[in-house]
Order: sequence, then C-alpha cells, then structure tokens
Amino acid sequence: MEPEGSTKSKRKRKRVELEVSPEEHVHADAAVDRISNLPDSILCHILSFLPTKEAVATSILSSSWNSLWTLVPALDLDSQSQCLDGKNRTQSVSFFTHMNFTVGNSSLILELWNGIAVDPPSSFEFPSLKDLRLVHVFFRNGDCVQRLLSGCSVLQDLKLCSDSRSGLIRFDIRVPTLKYLCLQFLTFKPSLPDYKLAICAPALECSHFDGDLGHVVFLEKLANLVEAGVWIDPFVCTREAWTKGYQIGYGDRVFRLLKALNKAKSLTLYPGNKQCVDFGSIYPSRFKNLVRLNFTLQKSNWHVLQALLLVSPNLEVLVIDKLYSRKNQLCSMEPFDGPGYVSSQLTTFRFNQYKGSKYEVEFVKYILKEARVLKTATISVCDTALKESVIEEVSTFPRSSKTCLLTVEVLH
Repeated sequence: MEPEGSTKSKRKRKRVELEVSPEEHVHADAAVDRISNLPDSILCHILSFLPTKEAVATSILSSSWNSLWTLVPALDLDSQSQCLDGKNRTQSVSFFTHMNFTVGNSSLILELWNGIAVDPPSSFEFPSLKDLRLVHVFFRNGDCVQRLLSGCSVLQDLKLCSDSRSGLIRFDIRVPTLKYLCLQFLTFKPSLPDYKLAICAPALECSHFDGDLGHVVFLEKLANLVEAGVWIDPFVCTREAWTKGYQIGYGDRVFRLLKALNKAKSLTLYPGNKQCVDFGSIYPSRFKNLVRLNFTLQKSNWHVLQALLLVSPNLEVLVIDKLYSRKNQLCSMEPFDGPGYVSSQLTTFRFNQYKGSKYEVEFVKYILKEARVLKTATISVCDTALKESVIEEVSTFPRSSKTCLLTVEVLH
C-alpha cells in the first residue's frame, strides 16, 4: 500500500501531464488563432490603433492578413529627412510607386509639405483619397498637378499652397468630385503674377483663395457653391510701378474671380491693400444668393464695397472689418446717397474698428437710415475713451427700423 502523500503526488503529475498533452497544444493553438476568424471590419478597427508601420507588418502573418492593412481608415505615412546640402533642397517623391495599391472604402488624407518635388507616374491610383494637401511643394511642370489629381477619383478636399518658385506657370485642376478648394499663392517678383490656372470643379461647395492673384478661370458654373473667401495680398510692387495699366489688369482678375463665385451664399472678401484696383472691363456680377458679406475695408477699396452692395439684393448680414494703414490711398468713392446700396433684407450690421472718420460716419449713418428691417447694429471701437464719444454721436443718427438694437462696444 502506497503512502497517501505518494498517491496525491501521482494525481498531481497526471493532472499536469493532461494539461500539456499534444491534444491540448492543438486546442491552445486554435485559441491563439481565433483572431483571424474575426470579421475584417473588427480586425481593421484593431489595426487602426497601431502605428502604420506595425499595421503593415501584420501582412506577413498569413495570406488572409496580406492586404488587410490597406483597409485601415487612416494611414500615417509621415516621413521626415533633413537636408544639409543647400544645393539640394528638394527631395523627389518616389513613394507614388510604392503606394500604388488598391485601398478599400476607407477615407484617406495625404499631406505633402515643404521641399518635396512632386512628379507622379503617368498611371497610378488613390481610389479612396478624399483629402489632399500640398503645401509649398515643387512640381516638375504644370502637368504634374493634373496627373496627381487624375489618380484621385473620389477627392473632395484639396488644399494647394504654392509660390513663384514652385514651377507652376500653367496648370489645371479638374476634379468632378471636389467640394472644398483652398488655394494660396505668393510671388516674390516686382510684377503681376503670371501663373495661369484653369479650374473645373462643378460640385464645388466651398472655395477659398489667399495671396497674389494670377489668371484664375473657372471653366464651369458653380451651381452648388455655398461659401467663398477671397483674400488678395499685394505682390511685390512699388507705388511707382503700380501704373494705371496694373490697376485695370489686376482689377479685371479680381472681378473675374468674383464673377465666377457669384452663386455663393456667404462671401468673405479682402480685395487687397495699398494699391487701388479698377473695374476695367469687368464689373461685379449680381450676387442673387448672397445673404452674408464679410468685407475687409481700407481706404483703397471703398469703391469695391459700394459696387458689391449694389449687386447683392438679398443680403441679410453685413460685417465690416476695418484695417488702417498710413500708406493707403483713397480711391474713387461715390457718396452713399439714394436707394440701392442697402438690401431690403438686411437684419444684421456690424462695423469693427470704427474710428469715426468722415467716410465711416457717412456709411454708418446711411445704413441706419436705409435698412428698414434691421434688428441689430453693432459698432466696435478700439478703446473705452472712443466708445463714449461714438455712443453720443451714433445715437443721434436717424433709424428707419424702430426695433433695431444699436450697440457700441470695445473690441478686445
């Protein structure tokens, strides 16, 4: 008869042996591999928490994992390198050939930043790329832009920031699915910007332009446009060089662009500072849909504001942001007199940085007199001392709207 302790020891050994038997190894392996049986949507969700490089590394696990990482909703392909050689400041993009894979229904964002030379191959595809941002990159030629865009069949959001060193002289943006377009151009030459841009984006809902304006043409009407923003910055040009020809030529560019945007419901406009722009052969077209106008005002563009008010019959909100510069010159300005400058629908008026100059007083007085359904009028000033004198002054202005709430405040 064996001792009781010996029996317990055998039982323990048997139990341990059973736990590590070959059959149990099989079951253990199956338990470990259960993750492969999960739906692709769940696996992609899991991969989305990993850095992209680690997500890609899972492709070696098995054939079922081979292309799973391409379905991840967001891919971070960020790569940075320092260039110590001043003669070689651009780095050619070679990853187009490596990224020419078929991505699933995920939404992708691609950003290319400073110092990259973009020259995509003649045939490649980003079938799920919806957001593309190109910030101060270099292009081999104008064809590179459209070649890049042609591979983005569902692109909705495009941001392009460039300057006169980018190599863009003549180029197209043709994207039928594009809804949001943000363009920024800077030039460092003492002459009119000479780049030519043709845009075909019939589905566009929002368009923003900032910088030095070249020849920008929209090839189709923007029937779906909701919001537009135009900020014209002065290119490098001395006052002496700003001839009458420049005034008319640059003015034509500004108003040709505005004409293409006349379906917008909301417009933010800064038509430039220092130099005057003349209407030339193009006068602002009618903005029948416009209900909100944000206008950055200087001495040099009073006449532009007057022209826009005349062609915006359904305006409901008018916001004026005044900028001051001693270098500004007053261009032609007709007096605000008679009907037509104020929409019969105007309900909200705001004038920021009001200082009480002769032209400002006349303008505010005219708005209060002609806006018959005005609900709120807000005048903001830069300091408390000015606030008191402005309150005393504007409170004497006649108002057509008996329900208008007039407020003077200090802008912080």
